[in-house]
Amino acid sequence: MSDTQKAKILEDLRTRLGLPKPAGEYLKITQVEDILISDFDIKIDSKMVSFPIWRVTIQAQEQSWVYLAYHDESIAFDAVASVPEKVRIALAKKMRIPSVKDLQIKAAELVTNMRQCPINAGCLAGYELNWRILAANENSVKIYDFDQEGADWQRWSKEQISSNGLPTKVKSAVMQDVINRSLIIPPNLNIESIKPVTWNDCGSAGIDSPTPMPRGTCANVSFSGWQMRVRSGAIIYTYYVQSNIDSLPVPDGMQSIPPTVLEQVKQDIAQRTKALAQNIRVMTVLPQYFDRCLDAAGKDCQNGIIAGWQVMAVSDTVRGDGAQASWLYHTSLNGEQIRFVKLGPYFAIPAFVTPVLPR
Repeated sequence: MSDTQKAKILEDLRTRLGLPKPAGEYLKITQVEDILISDFDIKIDSKMVSFPIWRVTIQAQEQSWVYLAYHDESIAFDAVASVPEKVRIALAKKMRIPSVKDLQIKAAELVTNMRQCPINAGCLAGYELNWRILAANENSVKIYDFDQEGADWQRWSKEQISSNGLPTKVKSAVMQDVINRSLIIPPNLNIESIKPVTWNDCGSAGIDSPTPMPRGTCANVSFSGWQMRVRSGAIIYTYYVQSNIDSLPVPDGMQSIPPTVLEQVKQDIAQRTKALAQNIRVMTVLPQYFDRCLDAAGKDCQNGIIAGWQVMAVSDTVRGDGAQASWLYHTSLNGEQIRFVKLGPYFAIPAFVTPVLPR
């Protein structure tokens, strides 16, 4: 590991923490380990060659920070390894996981906000540090926000319009979810509308109802709640919520994803299959969080979190086994990044309604 890389690491961390120059006065490299990671092996003359990678630990602000240094002189901040113990303990408690060792952190992001420091005061200018963590528990993946001490970090929106009977707790939960999906709060963040609605589990007539999921059976049950639409950047999120909310709500993917993103997915499928874009139907859109590579294995993928969409589409072409071909994609919120995940079968599910029996 070269002195140039060490200098790069110290300067990068100094910038992240908002510390004054020179970095050496506040940061100290305490450990350098040689490691080999097979994922980064390179093929040379038909042989796989492993290059050394160094794991570098720096002590600053009563915490250890971890970087990776590569043979090509590049460096990368290892956010997952740098999550402080206080935050890990708080995350395990929130996820009801007995041991910190059992945490499954998919990705992490260090978020910095400028700390207020009066002129001529004895404090460092610096930043306030917060963490966004993407963690898995059983079959679910959720995003969590903590400050450096492990307390909940929340960025609430101001009251903007009448809630039409929507409980403040539910309204705040919706706004928190919108804000979570965009790291930088856009200047046009605004509640477009809130109105009471009633919908049926099997789908409802009209547009003011959740998009039904493809499935074979559904209960003929009606629900009462609210439709809440929130503008954030170029996206208008549509939520359907009820008063007995016990976790962060999620937007209706089909009604919230920008049409341009769906068109990009269709065009990509058309190029792969030579099919006409108008013959491709989007079946499901699920709001998701991914690592910075849209959950593709790769270098430094765990050092960032991207909010986006999981899109599943089918074409009218029928395969030999009687199934339609289906394509699964991961995309960023506005379609700057689109990743084809896999091709698989899709069998049309016959729909029928389960009657509600009288009591």
